[in-house]
Amino acid sequence: MTRNFERAAIPEETLPPSLRRYWSDYLLAAFCALAWLRVGPWAVLAGVLFLTAWGLRGPARWNLPRRAFWALLRPDGVPRGHARGVRLVLEAEGRGRLPERIVFTSWAREGSWRCPDTETLEVKLWAGEHVERWQRRAAALGAQFGAIRTKVEQARPGVVRVRLVYVDPLSALALVDPPHLSHEGPTDFLREPVPLGRSEEGEEVGVLLKDAHLLIGGQPGTGKSLIHLVIAWAALDPSVQLVLLDGKGLSELETWVPLAWRVGETITDAVAVLQAVEAERLRRAAARRAEGLRSWPLGAVRPILIAIDELSVFVDTEGLDRAERAEVQLVRRLLGDLVRLGRADRIMVVAATQKPDSSVVPTAMRDQMQLRIALRCGSREHSDTVLGSGMAAQGADASELPWGQPGSFILAGTAAQPVWGRVWWMHDGRLERVLDQARDLRYRPTPVASPALPFAPVAALPPGGAPEAASG
Repeated sequence: MTRNFERAAIPEETLPPSLRRYWSDYLLAAFCALAWLRVGPWAVLAGVLFLTAWGLRGPARWNLPRRAFWALLRPDGVPRGHARGVRLVLEAEGRGRLPERIVFTSWAREGSWRCPDTETLEVKLWAGEHVERWQRRAAALGAQFGAIRTKVEQARPGVVRVRLVYVDPLSALALVDPPHLSHEGPTDFLREPVPLGRSEEGEEVGVLLKDAHLLIGGQPGTGKSLIHLVIAWAALDPSVQLVLLDGKGLSELETWVPLAWRVGETITDAVAVLQAVEAERLRRAAARRAEGLRSWPLGAVRPILIAIDELSVFVDTEGLDRAERAEVQLVRRLLGDLVRLGRADRIMVVAATQKPDSSVVPTAMRDQMQLRIALRCGSREHSDTVLGSGMAAQGADASELPWGQPGSFILAGTAAQPVWGRVWWMHDGRLERVLDQARDLRYRPTPVASPALPFAPVAALPPGGAPEAASG
């Protein structure tokens, strides 16, 4: 719920500072004194008790006492403590006046008062003022309000957003089982968003991979659970075919090999796997054009999820000989075609890399991947490589994610503004539980009913099996 609190129409300079800052106190004192003298103390007390009960229990739409209470606590259009805090920060820079408009959110949820763990402050900038000035004030604002973390970003032209985090809602997230473990029955990968974690506001964060690709970038040890969360959600959908490319020798994605349709761990393997998927894409595209369709309806073909861990092994040419460079160029071309053209044929790519620079993530490929998640990065440039150019300057800088909190992320592509949060933790025990559940769904004696498909399903490879030739 967002409320706008504007300053009074009377110009500031026509009122003395004491009256301008505390006019609500004077009005309240004058009202109480007048009521006390004219109607008596017991009537005033009864009226106060009645208005208090109405303010606490009355419906939000008709709660006039609560609205008056909010107004009385907001000199200069903002809560008194916040107005004083912002003013002290500005006075330290030699500026004594507040901005023309300040908007506070998260103060009231569904008409009830609460003590928020996170507050959002939107400030209308003065003419000629830039967001960078408020970004430099972030530390001072956090110290003034007692916030454990403060982020400043541009909300829209002329308006800056300051987020004050008082209590980390993600501190106990590792102790909570992800929704994968409690999901009843099979998932619908194309219709249900993949649960990733929670935002700093405590709300669940998910991404819908229908007609979208996902890029994940960050330093080593900052959140390996992320790609497992996507694969696990796909594994719980019996119709999804998994394609795994693990540049770490299948040490990271080994859990999912029994469910995979294609598997690769070297550049040579990647060429064979992507050629098989590309052949399937061409066959689907030809069938789709023959039907006169722009894209396959949901359920018409089996989705294919290509999960790539450590993308740099397959696309980085540094230190390779001539033959290996030729293979890498072929992988780049095949992967680029699948990213650019695969959505219409229900082929999605999820790629993760620990080296998020332009040599690994070309701009043309990144721009085709609508969903981007940055884990902690080593520099603003690496953060921009994942999230997009200029995102760090707008406040979405993954190099500012805290140390010691693996899984902290910034998600771009699902909303107008990037989402800050933390992923669910998928340790080995949880991965095994999801794997057992996926096996039961995929290989149960009575198969789950599935729509008619234009090709026969392919059996899963044994652990460590070599990639097969393309089907049909």
